[in-house]
Amino acid sequence: SDHGHMRYEPHATVIMESVFNYAWKVATELGIPIFRVRGTNMFNLALRPVKEHANLFGDRLYEFQIGKDRLVLRYAACHQQFSILKDWVLSYKDLPLGMFEIADSYRYEQRGELVLGFRMRRFHMPDLHILARDLEEAKKLCLLVRDKIVEEAKKLGRQYWLIINITEDFLKNHFDFVLEIVRRDRRPALICVYPGIYYWVINVEYNIIDELKRPREIATFQIDIGNAKRFNIKYKDVDGSDKYPVIIHTALIGSIERYIYMVFDTAVMREREGKTPCIPTWLVPIQVRIIPVTKSHLEY
Repeated sequence: SDHGHMRYEPHATVIMESVFNYAWKVATELGIPIFRVRGTNMFNLALRPVKEHANLFGDRLYEFQIGKDRLVLRYAACHQQFSILKDWVLSYKDLPLGMFEIADSYRYEQRGELVLGFRMRRFHMPDLHILARDLEEAKKLCLLVRDKIVEEAKKLGRQYWLIINITEDFLKNHFDFVLEIVRRDRRPALICVYPGIYYWVINVEYNIIDELKRPREIATFQIDIGNAKRFNIKYKDVDGSDKYPVIIHTALIGSIERYIYMVFDTAVMREREGKTPCIPTWLVPIQVRIIPVTKSHLEY
């Protein structure tokens, strides 16, 4: 239909659906309550929170006009999940909690940026948002998220390199937290410092170095201190006052397509190293072939 939009034949569909199920399994292994939801893939730019958030994505939106409405195709699951959460009556006793959806997402990437299985215009993001009571709880949860992200890469025999995008104030006031993230990897990390102009204070990208020696971001997490207020998501604290939660955005295994990209890239690397290329058994669309010796064995 268009560049950056993939088709999936039967075997590929089996692989995709297997990773859909696996992404949910990984999310539930964090050990906190997580609710699975579904939302639309269309947003109206007339809504102030949608417009403000959309402005951050600039010209990477699929935008179209119907009557007087300016609509965009979903580029993240944030709006739908936040619109649900703002209507929930939440207590400090309910937190932390997560909300999960495998969201078909659309970003109008430039032609020269498109890479099969890695950067596309339509992809599937297992978007998980975790509500924390405050920044300190969010930091503890992020270390839990970080460990899960690294664990999933290790299952494939891969290791990540970190790019830590961080605001100047957060780096200054929470340097020990940043140090702990790097310390757990025991490897160099690239830290990019920004002025405090985003809704997040830290955004950590987990990159593999692929078979062609290119950095490829797979998984990620970020701490968001702005969207709870923007979308009016509140909880009742122990003293009865209304508080805005801190929100963690994460894709524990990356987008569905990028996870599969990492799986296939690992198989290619094994072959280059003289090993048998393989993918995990649970992901193989044909696990067993039985070849009868004679026709007399067919019925059996």
